Amino acid sequence: MKMNSLVDRATDRGPLTRALPDGVRIDMIVRGICCLRPGVPGLSENIRVVRCSGASSEHERVFQFTDVDGTRTYMGSAI
Repeated sequence: MKMNSLVDRATDRGPLTRALPDGVRIDMIVRGICCLRPGVPGLSENIRVVRCSGASSEHERVFQFTDVDGTRTYMGSAI
C-alpha cells in the first residue's frame, strides 16, 4: 500500500490487523504521518512501514487485494 498518511484508528485497528492472524504480510509506503505501530508482537508484527518523500511520491497509487475470490486492483492519483 502507498498513501499520503494513515491516521484512521478504524483502519489500522480494523481490517489491517484482522488480516494478520491469517499470515498476511503488509508493506506500506507512507509519505506523511502514520499512527500505526508496525512490528508489535501479536498485533502488527507482519506490517512494515517505510516513509518516503519528494518527487517519488507524486504519482498514481495502486492498491491490490487478493483473497480466495480473486484479485481486486484499485488505482488513484496523488493529485
